[in-house]
Amino acid sequence: MLRILFAELVTRINCDKDDTESSYVAFDMDDGTVVLITSIHLKDGELTFGMFDQMLTNNLMIIEDFTSVIMKVVYCGVKPSEAMRFYKDEKLAAKTLH
Repeated sequence: MLRILFAELVTRINCDKDDTESSYVAFDMDDGTVVLITSIHLKDGELTFGMFDQMLTNNLMIIEDFTSVIMKVVYCGVKPSEAMRFYKDEKLAAKTLH
């Protein structure tokens, strides 16, 4: 049952992300593997350090953003929809403070 809930959460995360990079969370229902997959458009066919650094930074931010959401579902038994609602409320509160 946990994998079904986690699959729902991954779908919600992928649909909710507002990043401009081409990345998504992938979940293997058979073995439980979770990965963040990213593609990057290469300028002039070459991957520069700056491009790699930006991609890595974006990926780390995505992981950081959604770690608490994942933990709420996996370890606290919170429904995926409620965990995402809490995430959105936190994000909105953070924006209003700035």
